[in-house]
Amino acid sequence: MLSPALSTYLSLLALVGGVLNVLVNQESRESKPHVFVFLLECNASVWNRMDWEKITTVALAGWVDGDLVEAAHSRQTKVVFIPDHYPKDLGNESERRSWITNQLNYSDKFGLDGLNFDFEDEVGHDDARGYADLVEETSRAFKSYSNNSQISIDYGWTPGADKRNYLYKEMADNVDIVFVMGYDTQSQMFGTGLCRARPNSPLFSIFRGIQKYIQLGISKKKMILGVPWYGYKYPCVTLKKGVCVIMEVPFRGCNCSDAAGKEFAYKDVLEMENKSLTGTHWDNISKTPFFETLEDGQIYQIWFDNPTSLTTKYKIGVGMGLLGVGFWTGNYLDYDNQTMRQQMWSILP
Repeated sequence: MLSPALSTYLSLLALVGGVLNVLVNQESRESKPHVFVFLLECNASVWNRMDWEKITTVALAGWVDGDLVEAAHSRQTKVVFIPDHYPKDLGNESERRSWITNQLNYSDKFGLDGLNFDFEDEVGHDDARGYADLVEETSRAFKSYSNNSQISIDYGWTPGADKRNYLYKEMADNVDIVFVMGYDTQSQMFGTGLCRARPNSPLFSIFRGIQKYIQLGISKKKMILGVPWYGYKYPCVTLKKGVCVIMEVPFRGCNCSDAAGKEFAYKDVLEMENKSLTGTHWDNISKTPFFETLEDGQIYQIWFDNPTSLTTKYKIGVGMGLLGVGFWTGNYLDYDNQTMRQQMWSILP
């Protein structure tokens, strides 16, 4: 008899294999898949060299550039923003109303097209209700101001991740786009044994998360599969047969977490890769690459995504009929490196 874990793995393998073999080969599509790009502060030498023919939405994280907004709009690309804070008391209607007014004023001032909810705090029952009300009220206010406004919300890689006990279906019904963050899956490393370095965006885990959202009744046509343009560098306490044991760093009730490592942009990961001890390995379970480096006597293991792993995720996401794909973040490339730029942008749908 198969163990429950093995049975689940084989089921997921069949699911993903079926999507790859059948759905991806569909020639006719109703419309071009959406490409949702997060962007940290950068100048025109970066954002002007992104592939604007593919981008449908840019979400600015903590900054605004009027020239970027103008350039995006000239290409029929929406520009939304991530609020720099949220109401301290989500259950306070008056505080929510004041917050929404401020967001509308900010959006109007800079000619933006809406906002992206990137609230990732631990949430209990009372705050979940307040957060859902905030999302509904914000969406209604923005749509009243302009019917073309776009409201999106970010969900963890699976429902309930990191104790974010949101009212997922209700909030999804009140937004235009649900961005599923198919990364940081190791923020809570549950399991037995020692803490160990693990893949940031394992293929079967993130699509299992997508399936769970679908089971909650959330429309595939609203969901964006978010992938990482970055990786994690873990200092190894010990490294034996490819297993990098890491320090125990608790997070939200779990003893092991990716906080034992550090996040690095894709461009920085490639520099490290050139100095790897034994070359890059391929983990066939998570379908992601990793490698080790030695720096000042310390061994590190780095897990990341590259064009090979990302291509598979993009194809499955589109093949499943999702609204589209996206990533964090567009300026994690070296835009002076034409090969890197071409490889990462060309594989997008």
